[in-house]
Amino acid sequence: LISIFDYDFTEISAALRCSWQNGIVDCQEICIDESLYAYCSQSKEDKMCPQRYIPRKPHRNGLLDYTAAVETEKGPYLIDLEPDYIINKALNSRTALLSILKRWPWTTKPSVTIDAGFSDMELFHVLQDRGVFFTASIYSIYRKVFDALNKFASTGHQKVLMDERGCVWSVSKNDNGVHFIASNRSILPEPIENIPYHLKNDA
Repeated sequence: LISIFDYDFTEISAALRCSWQNGIVDCQEICIDESLYAYCSQSKEDKMCPQRYIPRKPHRNGLLDYTAAVETEKGPYLIDLEPDYIINKALNSRTALLSILKRWPWTTKPSVTIDAGFSDMELFHVLQDRGVFFTASIYSIYRKVFDALNKFASTGHQKVLMDERGCVWSVSKNDNGVHFIASNRSILPEPIENIPYHLKNDA
């Protein structure tokens, strides 16, 4: 059966988005991350498949997309996705994130949580200029900031600083290690209410 299917990733994605949007009441705080679905083939025919290789993943070879989810009373719920399906041209994580944020019909300023795979100073500036709240885990590639904060942070506490654009950088230490976070949630004017979203009755 699979061999006779003709896949159109744009149509499949649009149908999923529409279905997911119909199942959620409202959305303000979201988490966006990449998903790699295990798939690997060396056959000549499958060279025309958008396989990706990410060594840090449990399954290193696969099909990639970026998904957005919200927390509900019944657990996490997907609201959007951006598939990486162009052969020999990987989708940039920043492009995927901005596409999702632009596409969703926000009723208030969105707040997005992302991991270190999206760490990009220019991206933070773009989000801030668009009035988007963000909280991001950061790679320690920003060594000067990380080392300065890490030097003075004690276990069970955190050290923070604010840059010239109002972005707050922090290092916190606990039994699980050292965490380096960037966020602008404390400097944009409108407060965030951490209330889980409700699924529609028929979802």
